[in-house]
Amino acid sequence: MDKKYNHESAEQTLQIQWEQEKIYSHTNNPGPQYNIDTPPPTVSGSLHIGHVFSYTQTDIIARFKRMSSFSVFYPFGFDNNGLPTEIDIIATIGLEQMKKLPKHLEFRRHIQDRYNKELHPVFERPPHSETVQYYCLRLPIRKGIGRNNLIDYLADKKIHTSVHFKPLYKYEFLSQNREYPVSEKEWVKLISLPCHNRMVEGDIDYVVHWTNKFMEEIYDGKRI
Repeated sequence: MDKKYNHESAEQTLQIQWEQEKIYSHTNNPGPQYNIDTPPPTVSGSLHIGHVFSYTQTDIIARFKRMSSFSVFYPFGFDNNGLPTEIDIIATIGLEQMKKLPKHLEFRRHIQDRYNKELHPVFERPPHSETVQYYCLRLPIRKGIGRNNLIDYLADKKIHTSVHFKPLYKYEFLSQNREYPVSEKEWVKLISLPCHNRMVEGDIDYVVHWTNKFMEEIYDGKRI
């Protein structure tokens, strides 16, 4: 065995093998589905022995179940934890920049306030749209026109939006024998508009103008 592990050469070969054998696909064995859900690691700290200790346990279970013909789904994700993130930001940008955060948050609230006052009244604001992380609104579907049409329309104007993704229960490998009537109807209506501290008043004007233009020209029926 080599004294030092060359991860670049070893992992490149293994990744090709894993891809060919579909090791990490949702269905990788003829047996029943076996899902492993673990708390995701944070992205705001360095790897340490605790990661190795905790992930070795679940890795053993995943390998054993896979060798026992189970179709194992073992997803990997990341979490952004508050306190380590704050410490990391201070170390990266310095305390003086951290002191500017209240001004950034204040400006985000200003953007939200302008959206609330100036956007077309058809838009509905869910309670969580008032968070400082993003601005979320709901667009009821009318005559087949809804959120996806607005996303495409704004994208043509170079306005980047984000959407609330497909609920986990909609994926076949996580499906359950129950219904989610509220989520089923509501998730397809939600959209998040740009809301960040690098925007200027002209950017806000631009978003408001084209969002309302969509409502006047397309959603309200002039082109339907």
